[in-house]
Amino acid sequence: MSLYNVSLPTLSVPAARDVAVDAPSVCLLQEHNQPILQQFVPAAVGADGNYLFRAVLLALYSHEGLYSHLRLLATIKVLLFPALYDASSRDYYKPTELTTGFCCNAMMLSFRL
Repeated sequence: MSLYNVSLPTLSVPAARDVAVDAPSVCLLQEHNQPILQQFVPAAVGADGNYLFRAVLLALYSHEGLYSHLRLLATIKVLLFPALYDASSRDYYKPTELTTGFCCNAMMLSFRL
């Protein structure tokens, strides 16, 4: 992205103690998948519809402050490589080839307890 002079800062992964825990996610996991709570912390992120960008930034940089910056980078990527996102293109990256299971409301961050 050097053409646009846009970049992200140096990685700064947060510790579990630095993350605001998402209580509804904890309740849900206690009912349906308790073992995951022994390894991961469900982190609360801002509730403005930018969950994915906020969660990724929290996991990589210990804060959500640059979520609009990450959205800009994603937009530039789509504009530079539209064939990857066009289902009629032979270069299309099929969603079925992606890893599934991302939690949109609260990202499970890999903080060791």
